[in-house]
Amino acid sequence: MTAAMEILKSKVKKYVEYESKAGVKVTSVVPEAGEFTVHGLDHAVFSVTTKNNPDGSEWWVVAGATPMNLYAKSSFSTADEAFSMHIGLMCRMADGALSSPDGDMLGGAILSVPIWTNLGGPGKHARPRKAPLN
Repeated sequence: MTAAMEILKSKVKKYVEYESKAGVKVTSVVPEAGEFTVHGLDHAVFSVTTKNNPDGSEWWVVAGATPMNLYAKSSFSTADEAFSMHIGLMCRMADGALSSPDGDMLGGAILSVPIWTNLGGPGKHARPRKAPLN
């Protein structure tokens, strides 16, 4: 395993413990299915097992070129399914499709800084939708 992957693995462990309730401990972090590349952006999917977690003990974590996120294995049976959901979610976030008219995104995070400029070209920013998608 490369040094970069070891660092990412450590960040995944910290992320899951941070996002979980107090007392939850990560017992294993295993890279799954190699790396995924979409539009030239590299990602990795990790299989994470926890203990003392009332929300479930097994997770997929997608990390790399987009914001890290975790997905319950009870909802996504394979790394590929979790990764596909993640990329769809990240594309919608980058396009602002999940924003409310006042700019709030997903309960409070606001996209006001440039993200993934290589997806939208130089200087492109996420922007709120003027009206909901029908």
